[in-house]
Amino acid sequence: MECENQAQHWHLKHYADTKSCESFHCCEPISAKNPSLSEKTRQKGTFRSEQLILALEKCIAKASDVPNYYLGERVIKECYEVGKNGVILNDEEGERIGPLINNCFKTIKSRLFRHAYLFDANYIPDYLIFRSGLQFMLENYKRFPTGDGKQLNILFEDTYFIQFISEFDTNLKDWKNSSEKSFNSVEHTELQLLRPEQIPENHTWWFEKGEFEKKSIDFKN
Repeated sequence: MECENQAQHWHLKHYADTKSCESFHCCEPISAKNPSLSEKTRQKGTFRSEQLILALEKCIAKASDVPNYYLGERVIKECYEVGKNGVILNDEEGERIGPLINNCFKTIKSRLFRHAYLFDANYIPDYLIFRSGLQFMLENYKRFPTGDGKQLNILFEDTYFIQFISEFDTNLKDWKNSSEKSFNSVEHTELQLLRPEQIPENHTWWFEKGEFEKKSIDFKN
């Protein structure tokens, strides 16, 4: 099925890099209802989806001892883990997750705002994970029902949400293309900056191995 809105919003151009919404995964997708997978693998998929649901439920509950934006961070990091592990959420899981995302969308947007407009290179490794988690959510969850007769893709077209992603992407791109001095001002391990092999190539905010040969970067041992 052809992905919708491929040409819309330049900062979501990564939609256009794939022919279908499912083509990201380099290995067999993990689904709890896939009979060809081992019990251990199915349990892994169930665990990751349940962790995402738990993070969403906590986000909605808005625990008084945790700032809201940290709850939004956890949700997106769980989206990252689902995507990184190749887990494909089934219809039943989508019907649970869609309304939960709808209900904590403001919290997710608040966290995105902080990353976009309070950008700090010290947190680049966290930003890379957050941005990939966000991309997995945008691409793989957009057809999930919101619980009010709509789908999440309508929610993802929120004007401010789009603006925050654009600003965040600009900051990540500027950091990645920054001078040698700027690179060396904050030390990170190579492992923190290289795109994990399970992450799609269209997540271009990560570094590829060959890109390090073009820049002199001081890594921590």
